[in-house]
Amino acid sequence: MNKKEMYDLIENRSINSSERTTLINSIINKIIDLSKDKEVYVLGHNNPDADSIISSYILSNILKSMGINAHFSILDKDYDYTFHDKKLLEENFKYKPLVVSKDNKYFILVDHNDLQGLSKEYVLGAFDHHIIKDEIDNILEIEYASTSLLIYDLFKDKYNFSDEEKYLIGLATLSDTDYLTSTRFTKYDKEVFDTLNLDINVKELQRKYFVTTDFSLGVDKNFEINKKEYIRNNKKITRVQISSYDDNYLEEYINEARKLNYLLLWVNYDNNTTTIYYENRVIKLDYLLSSTYMVFKILEDDLHIDEISIEEFEEKIYDRYTKIFPKEEQRNWKKVHITYDKGLTHFYKIVVNNSIIGFVMLESVEGLPSYVDYFAIYDEYQSMGYGSKAFMYLKDNVCKLGIIGEIEKIDINNINTSRRVEFYKKLGFTIYDGEYILFKVKYTPIALTNKKYTKEEIDKIFYTYYVGNMGLDVFNKNCKLL
Repeated sequence: MNKKEMYDLIENRSINSSERTTLINSIINKIIDLSKDKEVYVLGHNNPDADSIISSYILSNILKSMGINAHFSILDKDYDYTFHDKKLLEENFKYKPLVVSKDNKYFILVDHNDLQGLSKEYVLGAFDHHIIKDEIDNILEIEYASTSLLIYDLFKDKYNFSDEEKYLIGLATLSDTDYLTSTRFTKYDKEVFDTLNLDINVKELQRKYFVTTDFSLGVDKNFEINKKEYIRNNKKITRVQISSYDDNYLEEYINEARKLNYLLLWVNYDNNTTTIYYENRVIKLDYLLSSTYMVFKILEDDLHIDEISIEEFEEKIYDRYTKIFPKEEQRNWKKVHITYDKGLTHFYKIVVNNSIIGFVMLESVEGLPSYVDYFAIYDEYQSMGYGSKAFMYLKDNVCKLGIIGEIEKIDINNINTSRRVEFYKKLGFTIYDGEYILFKVKYTPIALTNKKYTKEEIDKIFYTYYVGNMGLDVFNKNCKLL
């Protein structure tokens, strides 16, 4: 296994294998072994935010408990907290880092993995949740919501975290995920975060501590204080992240990013959207995204949707289909073969960088929009923008006359039903009034088409597909279009 393959395996949190666990433990043990009999300085990044400060402090405590002479430290004697975490840290964090020089000292880096002018031979390792810059050895980098949460998960079975330490880890995670609203906060993070058992009111903390960009400082100053450098595919990229409750200054900041050749990540918390600008590309997302790793994935990923035969679907995708969709929602597979042979049913794989990340089953009748029967993005690829991209790809490249489908009718007792409606609205779907009762389940018809259809017209189109799919007798017994 080469270095890239090793880091790819460690990074993939959906894989729960002994090989991955062994690799992670070997890196931790090597960093600890190298730290023994040394005075070690645990160091976060420049312009420290809550996660950098708290993860440095927490890791130094863990190392001390192992008998290592470790110090929570910082390089800049004139350091100040980043503006968006200043109040949070001043009111909740009472510890002061040891200010040190770079010379002849051994360091462990947290919340970053670049040398920042340090000598490589004096850097024993790093714990980080950012993209690896490949400047040092012994890096444990995993895409967690925060480095503090990563360190907690790595050591929670080896170190007795105090209630105060857990609270600080929670604060660092809230700050790094825009108070749990960012796609950076995944289901894996939630599982770990919940084990902190914090008695907190997230909304109250958000109102108290969440700070957006101060536009009175001007574009030059905001680019300076909000920039961060990354190495991606041997190329240095400077990212500037801006948070706002509107897009009033967006064009000005895009122009500045264009002039400096920077990557701009603009997050609008009023309408929960994200705008990415890089190298004359503007990408608009209908959700909040603050993870630079995810941004790079979106910029680099080659998503395409390819039609496949029913035989290839059965070989490569069918098992996933049966696990994703409940048995009562699955079609009779013998009938699927019949509609496939008639040319009504079509199968597609959703591919990113040569990996299948999801699938589509749809039906098409000449002269009508295509009916999407099943659409799925695999769990490990969710919250990365692929669902939106896949629908747009379908509309532009596969379903030239548009897409129709149905979603479960909004249920006030099931928040997921209203979230689905909002998701499809943001993609441009028309949500029709009325309901379809299909096998005792209530659905709402939706459509993404160039032509505007009346409710009566859309009902006729769905009727054509339903009868073609299940036959007239089955339709009359089990379905109503209201």
